[in-house]
Amino acid sequence: MSAANQNNNDEIDLLELFAIIWRGKWRIAIPSLLIALLTFAYVSLAPTNYSVTLQVTPLGAQEMQDYAPLNNIQATTKPIYEGGNIVGYEEIITSGKLMRAIKANFILGADLKQAIEELAPEFKEFVGSENEKNLALSKAASEFSLEPVLNDADSDEPIAYEIATNTKRIDLTRKILRRYSELATLNIRNQTLNTIAGLKKSVSVRLDYELQSLENEIGNARQTYFEKVQRRILTLREQAKIARALNLAEPSQSLTVNTAVSTNTDSDPQNGTENLYRNGYKALEAEIKLLESRDTNDWRFFAPSYGRLSEKNREVKGDSSRQQLDAALAASPLGGNGVFTPANFDFENILVEPKTNKPLIIVLVTLLAGLLATLVVLGQHYIRNQNLSEI
Repeated sequence: MSAANQNNNDEIDLLELFAIIWRGKWRIAIPSLLIALLTFAYVSLAPTNYSVTLQVTPLGAQEMQDYAPLNNIQATTKPIYEGGNIVGYEEIITSGKLMRAIKANFILGADLKQAIEELAPEFKEFVGSENEKNLALSKAASEFSLEPVLNDADSDEPIAYEIATNTKRIDLTRKILRRYSELATLNIRNQTLNTIAGLKKSVSVRLDYELQSLENEIGNARQTYFEKVQRRILTLREQAKIARALNLAEPSQSLTVNTAVSTNTDSDPQNGTENLYRNGYKALEAEIKLLESRDTNDWRFFAPSYGRLSEKNREVKGDSSRQQLDAALAASPLGGNGVFTPANFDFENILVEPKTNKPLIIVLVTLLAGLLATLVVLGQHYIRNQNLSEI
């Protein structure tokens, strides 16, 4: 058979194929149309699945200004070192810390479950055990996801999040998201207040410890002073006895005097005391009388460390960190001066998109039905021809 005849036969076969399909056009069109109508009816009545997305963005610089007084109390936060030098102090409240609190709250899931339990009709009169209810709540909460978006090029942390879910009940989902934001905001506020209360307690503990340490040092300085005075008096009395025994009332010109009468009780009383008798018992007894006549409160003037300790003690007692913290807290949104929010929940621009493309489904089902009907027509024609050839 030549190539021309082969091409002619192929052309005839293709024309015959189209002829067969044309003859069975109603057997193809009618089932396809019926299936298309049934698909249209089903898709129209079936609820549409939607994607609902809520964007959560951090507080801006202007909103964070309300927390500036809290963040500027240096005594309440840890210093930041660079090259061994303090270059700043950690801030108590930052937009980044609040965003991390939102992430932690969402992962914990308790507030989201509570919002679902309060608002979803199927949980208001749940039929089942408490364990079954908790499992159902966990499953419902798992339908929501928190996705990081808008990553900062200079940081690994996201600067925004999206809370997303697929749902057939848009209004209910909106209410659940809004209720969740209210519960999360309340819990994060309480956590932040607890953190500040902990800082205040740590400041109080530190100041009380410093004050107690200073009081102890002052007490030790006082005790040391009186012990040195008593040792000095005892030494002077012994040396005075020696001077009387030698009948040395005044310093003798024939004796080398290498010590001098001194009331400096902070010097080591053992240094040079073995020759004090050379000063004569009159001078020694005069010094004894002078030391014994001192008022008990005069020790402050003779203890060199007392001035430094007293100044530090006044400084610690005058520390106003706790009062500053209370005032700054009262003036912030956490203290009632304004509405506290850990982040911006953009409910005004919540994104709702249909997940089901109904027209595309109808077209695809209709095409598939037409293809199956065509294959049935061609199959029937093939079987009929086979039967005829066997007769």
